[in-house]
Amino acid sequence: MMNDFLKSENTYVEKEHVTIFDSEPGSTSYKNRIAADRLREVLAEFGLSSNQSKIFIFLGKFGSKTAPEISKALRIPRTETYHIINTLQSKGIVTTEFISPARYTALPIEKALTSILNMEREKINSLSKQRKRAIELWNEVPSFFTEVNDEPREKLQVLQGSTSINIKITSMIRDSQKEFLMLGTEKDIARFYHADFFEILDHSTLKARFVICPAQKIPNFIEEADKAFIKVLPDGKTDTSCFILKDSSEALLFTKNASYHANDSAAVWTNSKSLIDSMQMLFNYCWEKAEIIF
Repeated sequence: MMNDFLKSENTYVEKEHVTIFDSEPGSTSYKNRIAADRLREVLAEFGLSSNQSKIFIFLGKFGSKTAPEISKALRIPRTETYHIINTLQSKGIVTTEFISPARYTALPIEKALTSILNMEREKINSLSKQRKRAIELWNEVPSFFTEVNDEPREKLQVLQGSTSINIKITSMIRDSQKEFLMLGTEKDIARFYHADFFEILDHSTLKARFVICPAQKIPNFIEEADKAFIKVLPDGKTDTSCFILKDSSEALLFTKNASYHANDSAAVWTNSKSLIDSMQMLFNYCWEKAEIIF
């Protein structure tokens, strides 16, 4: 009988540490895991890493916990757990109860996001004040070379993380004169959409075309877009291909697209004519093979 009690007690302990992040496909709670994973992607746009988002969501949805409880439930090493908690506290989105052992609580999502935005605004205001001074100091330092060749050079720039990539995409859209092309997966188009790039394109006179590959139909979230400029390629063999072309003069090739976490995204920008011509040919071929399905 004692063995039965211990067995039931162990089962309770094991179940106690099962979270939505452990849900398996086919289980009743799997849709909650999908929602939580999508939330982590959005929180990445607010500067939270994958594990930072995971701990914040866990505290917000499972209530206040101690660091050991968080570490055990989420299977994150204890030293890393303490480091993340300290980071979340410094961001102002997690509070501590002065008891022993200390318990940690997540702020309501509205207040947490407001806190993050206010901190970012403060950083921007501080940088704006330093901008003029930085330019003045730059001009005080003499240049030790003279540019003798004004011909355009082929260049390459490596971009890491969604923030730097989105800044480059925004620049490409706003500098485009004629055409903006994109080939990517449904996840890539979703990330593009949620970054408000479609809204920027709506206010421009650009001819923008999109090929979604692989996909069976045009996603619901862009139903209001002009279907004539969006096609799908159902028989795509990979979900890692994504690139953007601007005016046949610039290209952005993702080496880690939206199938990766936003903070892990990586891309290469270039104005290399040979690479751009090759990617232009690939896009045109896919455009001809693709279909309008909605």
